[in-house]
Amino acid sequence: MGLTIYAKHTKKSISWNYGILHRIRKLALISCGISFDTINIFQTFRDKVKVWEIKEKANITCNDLYRLQLAGYYYPELLFHSDCSGYYSCKNKNNDKFMYTGNIKKLYNELKMLKEHDFDTEECSEGMKQCLNDFYELVKEECESSKYAKIEFI
Repeated sequence: MGLTIYAKHTKKSISWNYGILHRIRKLALISCGISFDTINIFQTFRDKVKVWEIKEKANITCNDLYRLQLAGYYYPELLFHSDCSGYYSCKNKNNDKFMYTGNIKKLYNELKMLKEHDFDTEECSEGMKQCLNDFYELVKEECESSKYAKIEFI
């Protein structure tokens, strides 16, 4: 099953599998100092226990929990938006209770910050850098094309 990210005004789109979006999210976590091992442990336990119980059950340090909070602070639009449905627009309200509305301008700033991070080759392959760049360019062009910019996850 694939994911299409469609820009309303530029009419551009990206078609990926969901794994690429998840890898971009992992890059956001890595940019906050979280290791691959910690990310994998957190993903394993996040739906089963409360965050404060993860430390005990998965041997995650207080520093790791702090870094997870930091990632949520720096990348909320990227990390917490549903990848199944919903959209990013210039509006901050969520009028549709079945679709998550994110802020496209905040997403643009998050992707710009992530793109400027200096990842080493173990953390981020050239292919992943290209996917991140493609996503960034789609969002950037849409933001610059209209004051009512909007991208949808289809």
